[in-house]
Amino acid sequence: FGSIWGGTRLLGLKREWKQKTYRFEELKKQYTGHYDFLHAIAVNPGIKHKDLARECGKSASLLSQFATRVKKDRLITCRHIGRETYYYLRPMGERVFEELDGKNKKVSMAEDERRAFLSGVGKAEEIIAYVCQL
Repeated sequence: FGSIWGGTRLLGLKREWKQKTYRFEELKKQYTGHYDFLHAIAVNPGIKHKDLARECGKSASLLSQFATRVKKDRLITCRHIGRETYYYLRPMGERVFEELDGKNKKVSMAEDERRAFLSGVGKAEEIIAYVCQL
């Protein structure tokens, strides 16, 4: 009798987990520092585990632990074929990546503008024009 209740409880927990929806803003904040991981998968769908570890600059074991957490958050999925593991973004992972990618592009554009400005500091007209734009 106890095993029936235990099994029923586990099914209920599994159902709750499936029904649980992750809010987009929370995921975006949580994975802001892991842009390189999501970028590597987005650019190379079906990337191998070893290649992903190399692109992210992390060890394979550390990447495996991190990937398990990301899979639980339903941002990626993986396919095991033989000894290889291939990673793909899920729809929510694509959404989070697109949001983070937009932020990174804005930051890099601002950095490029700053470098261009600093390279021409000697020209008073450019400085005045730049200040007037602000």
